[in-house]
Amino acid sequence: MAKRVGMTTDLYERKSYWQNQYPSLHNWTVVSRGLTYEQAQQKEEYYEMLGYIRGAGGQYVSGYVWSIYTFEY
Repeated sequence: MAKRVGMTTDLYERKSYWQNQYPSLHNWTVVSRGLTYEQAQQKEEYYEMLGYIRGAGGQYVSGYVWSIYTFEY
């Protein structure tokens, strides 16, 4: 079973995107909210070290607007 981690400013849109990519998606978890871009990247890197798959980051947005999510598929 594969695990992914990601960061987003729009959890609803990202979950919808990943559900279309992976119909078997389950265990969607919002790990953190209200992070800066840099904080979100650090958390993503941490989860990558734990074996989660991580993709390229999105476009930079300033402020405490980022969330980290994980899921399995």
